[in-house]
Amino acid sequence: MTALATNVSREWRDGMDVILPVAANANIRQGAMVEYDAAGRVAPAAKGTSAELYAGVALAPADNTGGGAGVINVMVRRAGTFRFGKTGTAVAGKLAQLEDDNTVTDDATGREPCGVIVAAAGDDVWVDITRRVA
Repeated sequence: MTALATNVSREWRDGMDVILPVAANANIRQGAMVEYDAAGRVAPAAKGTSAELYAGVALAPADNTGGGAGVINVMVRRAGTFRFGKTGTAVAGKLAQLEDDNTVTDDATGREPCGVIVAAAGDDVWVDITRRVA
């Protein structure tokens, strides 16, 4: 493709919600934090999978148990502020780090960032996933 010589009207999306292929044998629950695998498919987020990249929050369930990679898709929200459980410390203003598909902490050891903690709510925290660092 060459550089533009005239104006072009481009298709676009707001990028808030995206449909993503589900990894083989993955069971994603509605409301779960999900992450990309090396092939660009998503699975429930888990601590210690640093080679993977946080994708967002599943808006619907997607059960691909026994299924091949990319056989089904799931709608994922990539921005917004969500309430999640916390483990250990989770201080407002710090990066939220993935513990599992429902839980965050501010301890980065062996974890991947998924947003910024904006407020505490008892045993939970509010996390702005729009402001994550990848």
